[in-house]
Amino acid sequence: MGTHAEAETPRLTADTVLFAKDNNRENLHVLLIRRAWDPFAGCWALPGGHVDSAEETFDAACRELAEETGVRIATALKPAGVYAAPGRDPRGRYVTFAYTAYVPFLLEAIAADDAAEARWILVRDVLHGTVSVAFDHRQIIAEALNVITSELRNETTAQAYALDCERNARAAADHADRIDLLAKEARKEGATDFAGRETARAIQLRMDAAAWQAKADNARSAL
Repeated sequence: MGTHAEAETPRLTADTVLFAKDNNRENLHVLLIRRAWDPFAGCWALPGGHVDSAEETFDAACRELAEETGVRIATALKPAGVYAAPGRDPRGRYVTFAYTAYVPFLLEAIAADDAAEARWILVRDVLHGTVSVAFDHRQIIAEALNVITSELRNETTAQAYALDCERNARAAADHADRIDLLAKEARKEGATDFAGRETARAIQLRMDAAAWQAKADNARSAL
């Protein structure tokens, strides 16, 4: 009859994968901390830590994010996965609950607690191995990215719609300017009726331009 090794009590942790884009809304970043202590001292890692007794994993993720980076977000964190593979942490058996969210801009991050530094780092640099990442956090980041893909797709659609509205607004305004010049020339020639009709058209076009610009502004405010 085989023998069984004494069961190891797992330790419970929670991590947050927070994504954001830069001011140009082009490059996706993830908020990481530089670990001050071993294991993986000096490497980048997700903000996170131990779950306290009687604490929900979600609450622990929010608390650790605030303690290590100073970031407190109103955006609801979504579950990104549970990671419990043997050997994922050299200190023993650790099970982590990962949560993720996307915010539309880079929030100020200030390192504290166990973090030597807190910084927004390009996701592509993380995934391509350009920066050293602790534990299995590169995998967690890659899989969390799949969770927020729909939000990124919706933002891209909203940006495209806003650009289309702005193009329509400019086109209407330019057309109104040309009609105003035509009406001005018509008045010089004494064609007042024609000039009046063209002026009315120009006014309507400027109203259309304002409406298109309002749609663009609304789309961008939702980003």
